[in-house]
Amino acid sequence: MDQLYYFFANLFDSSSWTPRWLSGRWDNLTGWLYIISDLAVAAAYISIPIFILKYIRRKKSAQFIRLYYLFAAFLLCCSFTYLLSAYAFWNPLYRLSALLRFITGFLSWIAVYYIVKYLPLAFSLPSLDELKYEIDQRKKAEEEVLELNLLLDKKVAARTLELSQYRYALDESSMVAITDEDGKFIYVNENFCRSSKYATAEIIGRNYGKLNAGFHTADFEKELWNTLHAGRIWKGEIKSRAKDGSYFWMDATVVPLVNDGPAEYMAISRDITERKEIEAQKGLYEMIISSSEDGIISKSLQGVIVSWNKGAENIFGYSSKEAIGKNITMIIPDDLLFEEEMIIQKILKGQHIKHYDTIRKSKGGSNVFVSLTVSPIVDNDGVIIGVSKIVRNITEKKIAERRILASEIKYRALFEHNPMPMWLLDNETLKFLDVNEAAIKHYGYSRQDFLSMTAMDIRPPEDRSKFTEFWHNNNKYPYSAGIWRHLKKDGTIINAEVFVDETIAENKVSRLILIYDVTEKVKAEKEMIALTGQLRDLASHLQHIREEERAFMAREIHDELGQQLTALKMDVSWLMKKTLEKDLITYQKLQAISDMLGNTINTVRKISSELRPSILDDLGLKEAMEWHGNLFQTKTGIKINFNLSPVSLPKNDAAIALFRIFQESLTNVARHANATLVDVSLSETNGVIRLAVSDNGKGFDLGNRSHKQTLGLLGMKERAIMLSGTFDIDSASGKGTKVKIEIPV
Repeated sequence: MDQLYYFFANLFDSSSWTPRWLSGRWDNLTGWLYIISDLAVAAAYISIPIFILKYIRRKKSAQFIRLYYLFAAFLLCCSFTYLLSAYAFWNPLYRLSALLRFITGFLSWIAVYYIVKYLPLAFSLPSLDELKYEIDQRKKAEEEVLELNLLLDKKVAARTLELSQYRYALDESSMVAITDEDGKFIYVNENFCRSSKYATAEIIGRNYGKLNAGFHTADFEKELWNTLHAGRIWKGEIKSRAKDGSYFWMDATVVPLVNDGPAEYMAISRDITERKEIEAQKGLYEMIISSSEDGIISKSLQGVIVSWNKGAENIFGYSSKEAIGKNITMIIPDDLLFEEEMIIQKILKGQHIKHYDTIRKSKGGSNVFVSLTVSPIVDNDGVIIGVSKIVRNITEKKIAERRILASEIKYRALFEHNPMPMWLLDNETLKFLDVNEAAIKHYGYSRQDFLSMTAMDIRPPEDRSKFTEFWHNNNKYPYSAGIWRHLKKDGTIINAEVFVDETIAENKVSRLILIYDVTEKVKAEKEMIALTGQLRDLASHLQHIREEERAFMAREIHDELGQQLTALKMDVSWLMKKTLEKDLITYQKLQAISDMLGNTINTVRKISSELRPSILDDLGLKEAMEWHGNLFQTKTGIKINFNLSPVSLPKNDAAIALFRIFQESLTNVARHANATLVDVSLSETNGVIRLAVSDNGKGFDLGNRSHKQTLGLLGMKERAIMLSGTFDIDSASGKGTKVKIEIPV
């Protein structure tokens, strides 16, 4: 320790040694050659670390940064060693020189350690030529990806057009409706509106329950929604109620739509009402249930099948015993084995693969078109241990797509030979781009005439502004444009029902038009409306006459017959007084006659009131209803809750009509309802008089009314319609009945 202390204490002391010039026989040439060489080596050792440190400052992300610093320190120590060696010719600081040499030796071996450690890794890095080659390959790959993206965009555009044509075909052949997760309609096509008899604006935003016919059980509804909420397709037959109260049947397929937003459900249906009616007549009930289960397969990361469900058995033909434990490649064609490696790479990254369409092979070796949904299987620690696949057999769909593609070749022939007029219109200019032979024959224009015209030229002048507005405001295809007036070449105006879809013709967005001549249909409908109005006027007149006859009969019975009977009873009473003391037997007979006359007078009053209650004319509708309701309670024992407000009736016929409807409703309750309570309300709001009569009775199925009930309900409905009002009845078995009438003031 003493020596070490002495060493550092005298580190810069050179008195113990003589300068190197004085040690030995140094001639000038040898000495200065030695000095200049040491200084040159020292300068070289100093310059190298300077360049290294400058490089490190410019590129801080360089690899092996610690090795660079270590090497720079080593070279600096070496440079100072050589500087001291040259300086020793004048001042021999040998202790400092020895310390620097020791530090230099220490750093040199550390540098050797790190060089041995990192040198293989450094040599493994790519060279500049290798890096250039890799960059060139990446650029080439990027160019190929760009070309593939362009090709994909073209295919997507073609597919979009193809799907729009599929949609047109679907809308033309089927009823289509889409609801949200709450059951509210967000889309219906024309076929759906035609069967339900609701306009699109009337049903959009309304709940599907608006069409509920009360036919299906609660279990049926529960099963339907459980299936859809589980993400499965539901198929079945549904009975629904149309706007006019009639019923229609649908053979429906309801599909949950997959998207990132709220759940939606698409129902694709066929109207099978006619078929159901035929089946009911013959007593035959045919149930066509088709189901297709998806295959669910799980496998290890090495491709070994772990699970294999019944759906997979149906799709591929292998039983679970045959499949489990085997490699998944047994169902993969040889030329598609690369897909499994691709799938595994994505799964290992935690990615999901949705709706990947490809080809697999069955047990018999035949190809099966499938849609795959692939997800990773993770353990409790989040480690990916396998793969889950949902396999959907889309063979039939692919075959159908190919058939549709093949049918495009036949489109031209179908267009030309369609018996209905068809044409193509330019979406912007409304010019005729093409017409079929049926349009030429029906309208009288030649093909050259059509191709030089626009859609405006076949419309009466007064319809053109309306047509222009309609054309530019309807861009959701396909759609029914309704009925329009068209001009033939000879000036004849026809009524045409128009159906429109979008297509591409001559590289332009165009509209494909299909025409049905409904001139005779429209004429017949107008005649029917006129005839219906005449019949309703006649019925109203007859009803008015009948009420006048009732009023006349009620007055005659009350005034003439009632007075005569009263006078007769008074005479009998006078005779009774005269004979009381003289003849008891005669008195008793006169008493019986008096009692009979009293009962007869009461009966006459009752008949007179039922024919035309005087209180209706004297006090009004509200009081007449309360009077008749009290009599009804007394007679039947059925309690009535009144909620009657004064109303302003437009004419006397309205009071009579509302009273008769009220009277008929209570009669139906007494005869058929088995009710214990009736609620009656009468009110007037916003210029509309509302009458409602509801009971808590057994109710009935509106689709199975008896002939007698039907006549009674039709009579009430007809009275309401005569006053430009509406009549509605709501009833179901076990849920009572409610009659609602609305009449404008």
